[in-house]
Amino acid sequence: MKQTFGEFIKKERLDRMIKLNVFAKTVGISSVYQSYIESGKRPAPSKPILKKMAEVLNLNDREIQTMNTLASLSRAKDSLPENLDSYILERPYITETLLTAKKNDTPEAEWVKFKNKIDLYSVIKRK
Repeated sequence: MKQTFGEFIKKERLDRMIKLNVFAKTVGISSVYQSYIESGKRPAPSKPILKKMAEVLNLNDREIQTMNTLASLSRAKDSLPENLDSYILERPYITETLLTAKKNDTPEAEWVKFKNKIDLYSVIKRK
């Protein structure tokens, strides 16, 4: 089952026994806005608010990576091809690969080689 950004934040907040109104005030947003985020009615907030959420929740590096991935997906929900968000979320190594590629500024030529390998695999798999 895929987890949304709002579900992630709510779970982390509840695990730490922080009330919604206290959490919202501490990160600098309204409790109504926080409620909308947690219920999925609003996408993830801005990066400065995300950073504050991570601090208040005392998230570790892995949790921050998960939070940021879910935040991006919540904002890009309408721009990603159908079901791509769930495909990525179900395979954390995809996110890790993309983050590494970004960090290393992987050139387009390397991505083309990678895509060609996947295309070749698809042809072999069909036989």
